[in-house]
Amino acid sequence: MGSATVDVFVETEKQTAAMQTVDGKEVPFITYRSGEKVIIDKLIFEIGGGGTNSAAAFVKLGFTTAYFGAIGNDSNGDLVVKGLKEHGVDFIGARVDQLTNYSVVLESALLKDRTILVYKGASEHLLSTTVPRISCKLLYVSSLAGDSFRTALKVMEDRKASGTRIACNPSNYQIEHNREDVIAMLKLSSIVALNREEAVLLVGDGTDRFLCEKLRALGPEIAVVTMGSKGVLVHDGTQCLRAYPIPGLQVRETTGAGDCFASTFSAALQHGQALPDALRWALCNVENHIQHVGAKAGLLTKSELQFAVLRDSRPIMFEP
Repeated sequence: MGSATVDVFVETEKQTAAMQTVDGKEVPFITYRSGEKVIIDKLIFEIGGGGTNSAAAFVKLGFTTAYFGAIGNDSNGDLVVKGLKEHGVDFIGARVDQLTNYSVVLESALLKDRTILVYKGASEHLLSTTVPRISCKLLYVSSLAGDSFRTALKVMEDRKASGTRIACNPSNYQIEHNREDVIAMLKLSSIVALNREEAVLLVGDGTDRFLCEKLRALGPEIAVVTMGSKGVLVHDGTQCLRAYPIPGLQVRETTGAGDCFASTFSAALQHGQALPDALRWALCNVENHIQHVGAKAGLLTKSELQFAVLRDSRPIMFEP
């Protein structure tokens, strides 16, 4: 479950980067001069959104996968259905009388990063009356809002009662607008994955370990906090593990990196991998993914990932 969008990746012939002060911190901005016409060098269209990105990753990793979410009765909705089919994902969601979500991804070769302009449309309008009969071993829920968020909670409650393992990957937007409902989501989940900014927003600031422990106290068995180039921490109540990305990795584009990490980690556990190996699966897959442009580009198959993990020699460190 999650959002579905049509993404357009934009690379321009001319851009600059500037540092500005936000909340007392110096942060980088991609900048364009007001009134200027900027020529686009390259356009890439593909489907995205947390729901479809994670679904594509699960298929690559050997699972029969269906996407349940809302898309519009428009041409972009048709593109989403076509794209899901191309990735081997069944569509069991709803078509609604809203425009399909749309994103413009502004690439920055200077910053090796991107800024995303997001239109939240149909994905917020998934009603509980549209829920099909679902039987699954794993329910993965990424960021949703509006009616769709409430529908996701109902599906999670039903699946929890049936013994389904549930993983969730909520967003800043969800936490800011529905904090108590996000806490309810965590109580129903076995696995939660957040980046550090999201975790701080939900449970307050502190050490990385503090964040993992506070997240686990809300209900999930396993809490994951990612920190980009500063690594990742995973806690299951018995062991707390830390790992870092490969140094010097040439990052091309990071859209979908969080979806890739969280879904791969959940998939590895579902395949019976131990916690350190699941962490290694997720890191290897996301590191390959971010060397490509596109929310689903560079996702590894199960066999490709197993080979990558065999060659991966990074330490997985136990936190005392």
